[in-house]
Parts: sequence; C-alpha cells; structure tokens
Amino acid sequence: MADLRYDPINDLWVAVAEVRTERPNEYRPRAEIVPLDRCPFCRGHEAETPSPIAEWDWDSATHTLRPASVGQWLVRAIPNRYPAFSNSPAADDDLGLRSIATNVAPYRSAHSQHSCQELVLESARHVESYSQLNDAELFASFFVYRQRLAAFQQNKHLRYALLFKNCRPEAGASLAHIHSQLFGLDYVPAAAAARKKRLGRVDQVAQSLMLKRVADFEIAQGERLVAQGEDWTVVCPYASRFGFQTWIVPRRDWGPQWRQTDSATMELARLVRTWTMAIEQLLDRPAYNVLFHNPPLRGKELPGHCYIELFARIGNVAGFEWGSNCWINTHSPEAAASTLREKFQECDW
Repeated sequence: MADLRYDPINDLWVAVAEVRTERPNEYRPRAEIVPLDRCPFCRGHEAETPSPIAEWDWDSATHTLRPASVGQWLVRAIPNRYPAFSNSPAADDDLGLRSIATNVAPYRSAHSQHSCQELVLESARHVESYSQLNDAELFASFFVYRQRLAAFQQNKHLRYALLFKNCRPEAGASLAHIHSQLFGLDYVPAAAAARKKRLGRVDQVAQSLMLKRVADFEIAQGERLVAQGEDWTVVCPYASRFGFQTWIVPRRDWGPQWRQTDSATMELARLVRTWTMAIEQLLDRPAYNVLFHNPPLRGKELPGHCYIELFARIGNVAGFEWGSNCWINTHSPEAAASTLREKFQECDW
C-alpha cells in the first residue's frame, strides 16, 4: 500500500510507492546531443553573447571576488539573450505588472514591465556540472549568486527573484556549458506567495517557524538526515516528491540568501557540489535541477524562507500528478538519504 505523506511547505501530498519501480518499461528516454561547433559561453567567445553585466575573478587568499582582467574571467554574468519576459522602457511608477494588467474576459492579460533575466556562467571552461568546478570557480559562483540577488533586492521595481540551475537536457538545459539562470520579476508568482504564507506561520506548539520545525524534526528523526555543517543541514524531506529529492536548510542564519555570511555561502557551495558528485556516482549522467528559494524582495525581510532544493530527473511527471497534484515517488526518502549519506562521507565534503 502506498504511504501518503503531506508536505506542509508546498501544500501537496506524496505517495511513496517503491513497488512501482518493478513495472515493465519498453521505453528508454534519451536526449539526442548535438554539440555546437562553437560554444558561446566559453572564454574567447565573448562576442557571441550580450555585453556582460560583470566579470569576476577569485582571490583564494582573502576569499573575495575581484574584477577580472580582460579576457581572464572566472565567472561571468550576462543578460539572457532569449528572455521569457521582455523588458520594455516604462515610466518610473514602481507599479510593475499591476499597472498595465487588463481584462480579457474571462481571462486577464498583462505585460511584465520591469522583469529581467540573467545568466551566471560558473566557469570559462566547457564543463556542465557543479561536480566539475574547482574551488575557485565554485566559491566565486556562489558569491556572485549572492551579489546578484542583492542587486535585484535593491531594484525597487522587482518583487521576486528566482535563482535556479537546469543541468542536462532532461532538466531543461539547452546548452551544455554550465550556467544558472536568475529571474527578477516585477510580481510575486502565486505559488511563491502561497509558500511565503505557509513558511511564515509560527507553530503554536513548538513556537518556531515552519521551516525550522521541519529541520528540527528531520535532525531529531535522523533517518532522512544526509549531512550537517556549521551553517546548513542536508535532508531528504519526509514528503519527497522525487527519488533523491534533497533540501539544504539553514541551521543558524534564517535570513535570505543575499544576507548570508561568507562562511555560510562557502559551506553551501561545498554541499551543493558534494550532492552533485554523489548523485552522479549513483546514477548514469543524471539531469538535475537546483532551486534557490528565497522570500519576496519587497516588504519586511522575513526569516525562515530560504532553503535550497535539489533533485535528479529520474522519473517523468505523468497524468496522475498533473491531474491531482498528488505526486508518486518510487524511491523512499529514507532509502535515498541512507545512500546519499554514505556518498557524502566518501566525498569527505
């Protein structure tokens, strides 16, 4: 019998049903890879991308970013040449999307007036995964994430920022060269607004924020705990939607990612790289996604809204999930955590 579990942060049910891995399967999904003759993200091909927002190098002695010499960048941020939201000049009314929403009964139509999209290229080398980054590239990348999120937070037109990575085609990547995407939106998506409310609730018994209560529960239980650092806890959550779904949750500083300390930022970088190394040892060149969840950019800066979600694309979302918003996970989080825990120890993160 499937084990139904509820996720209070994302407000959804998950059926853990490992028996479904025994189903016969005549299909073997495979993405056809057709390498470009010339990768636009590699060093030396800078003219093939929009002009950079900034280019950085890394000072390993002081653990700080520094401007890169011409043609010698380690990490690069550029505008997205193919944005989902067009950014057109507009009056400085600070109303964003709401100022130009119109009714098209029974629907609504709007133009996202100030939204913007950037790419962060985490290496000048032609690599595709966090697991392939050296320390300088890794730490510089996570410091750039923090810096660009802080810049978005200072932009009065933007209300929400989502940083994420799609690695390999099945995860949504269209280019192999490692890169992350940063969306700055002039509105707060409905799912993010609802998650904000759920995360902001204080448990009446434990008197703690929802995310902290989840973290404390997983640490106390132990069976879904993967690793613990000074600043972060790694768990496979109780109601995991996917096999090997993992959350990295704060231990101390519950503020947004753009306020994280240098030490917390570097530890987070190591944990994310170790997770990719572990998952790539367990699976055959898996596609994966990394989502950096943060609170909305405007209003009171709320604690307990920052966590990182990672998952490998080892199954397909099918009709039941789309029709019910109840997910079927064929690999229990307890089994996933046990396997990942061993790999983390081997990697000595």
